[in-house]
Amino acid sequence: MKLKQGTEIPCPECGEILQVQVDYHEGGGKYAPYACYCGHTFKEEEEDENEKAITKELLPNHEALFKKFERTTIIPLLDSKTDNENFIEIFKNYWRSEKSCLIVCNTVQRSLDLFNQMKSLELENPVYYLSTNIIPAQRKTIIDNIRQDLSNNLKPILITTQVVEAGVDLDFDMGFRDIGPVDSIVQVAGRINRENDDTRKNAPLYVVNFIDEKENIDAAKVYGDLTYNQALNALSGKEQIPEKDYQSLVENYFQILSEKKAFENSIELFNSMKQLRYDGEKEEHPVSSFRIINEAPWVVSIFIEISEKAKQAREAYEALLIHEISKEEFDKNYKQTFHQHIIGIPDYLSKVKELKSDDSSYLSDNILIVRNELLDDYYSEITGFNRDKKEETEKVDML
Repeated sequence: MKLKQGTEIPCPECGEILQVQVDYHEGGGKYAPYACYCGHTFKEEEEDENEKAITKELLPNHEALFKKFERTTIIPLLDSKTDNENFIEIFKNYWRSEKSCLIVCNTVQRSLDLFNQMKSLELENPVYYLSTNIIPAQRKTIIDNIRQDLSNNLKPILITTQVVEAGVDLDFDMGFRDIGPVDSIVQVAGRINRENDDTRKNAPLYVVNFIDEKENIDAAKVYGDLTYNQALNALSGKEQIPEKDYQSLVENYFQILSEKKAFENSIELFNSMKQLRYDGEKEEHPVSSFRIINEAPWVVSIFIEISEKAKQAREAYEALLIHEISKEEFDKNYKQTFHQHIIGIPDYLSKVKELKSDDSSYLSDNILIVRNELLDDYYSEITGFNRDKKEETEKVDML
């Protein structure tokens, strides 16, 4: 069945949403090849599910260019698994006070635990914390403060999560990252010796393998066994991986992941698009089952009333709900501020349960609020929402 002009379909390679384009001619409609930003090209008549995606490199002589870089080196420390106490010892062995350092964890709870332990060392270097546990309105200030410390050669240490992997322009002397997708590890390497300083040539990014108190692996809980095992296979047995080898490292990693099994759901969904199968059972992969991001049903939106500006945005939202102001006015004057004070927090935390048990904590049906007078009980300007009393759960909070 032919697709109609403008029909939205996901790229089976990366999931990017594309629109079908049609070249009309005298004999009827002719469907042009679809092209995705990731480089994948495919045609409507492509039926073979076993046919591998074809990508095209857009940068001429990219291999020669990549091999010229010597900014960083990835050093796997994967012979044994690591808990918080072991990591502190690893950190002491490899870090020096004259080096700024980036530490990237896979889960918020891990990052908070490490931050608290790092602060207990009473280092002379500034120590910062950054994750989605902190409202967006504060994250920019934290990043600006870190950037200022880097410029002043104060050699700060940042404990963070995957939030730092994209869109954060910081340049550290060295780093540590919990094992994860190889492309994410390379992304973190891009926050080290970012300015290509020859005096910091081959700056190290150490890769460790965090486990929890039950010896469950953080990376497997967050990314799944397939991604974890492939990343472990790609990195294990190598003393170090220089930057000139990053391209082949990533290509080999994705070559394994891009086998039919890894993209089975995407292929099934793409076929549903072509057959216009919009509804059906979940195992049939109907179009209606497609999600760009799978939302965790156990995450609660919480508005943090941390300032007068936040209070004004909250009052405007309440006025919007009772139609005292228009949506246009709210969107123009308050919407951005309102959303910059909202964080998504797991509902299994004790403090979330406290809020949910109090009717006055509901700003609306799906948004809780920590009012200004309760900030000390629920929110820290340094580490964000209070997660000290975490309930036992199998759910994983990666962001």
